[in-house]
Amino acid sequence: MRGHIRLAGLLCYLVAVFPLLMWLVEGIRDDDLWNVAYYSPIWIWSGTFTAGGLAAFRFNRALAGRLVPLPESDVGECPACGFSARGLSVPRCPECGLDLPADLISSASEKPRVAPPPVQPRDPGSGG
Repeated sequence: MRGHIRLAGLLCYLVAVFPLLMWLVEGIRDDDLWNVAYYSPIWIWSGTFTAGGLAAFRFNRALAGRLVPLPESDVGECPACGFSARGLSVPRCPECGLDLPADLISSASEKPRVAPPPVQPRDPGSGG
């Protein structure tokens, strides 16, 4: 998901460059490069897409976490591929490369809890 967000950021940069090139070519050709009233919509358009590209690159991890939340799990397995997270020292799945939550790693490194055997009720007639 993070790769898709970065790709969207790159596309935002490409969309932002086109109006700036139009401004430069037309402004130099017509000798009115700094005509603010005429070119301000182009600058706003380009600035908006540049800001979108910057946000995509800067916040791709947080955006991916919001768009594809990891399920709550005590199992200690990677939610994407099912690889066991037991014994991992870094919060990244070695199988698929997914960033795992730190609490998943810590719960997977602990020994699994075994439920105690059920208590059998005493027979009141046994006397003992």
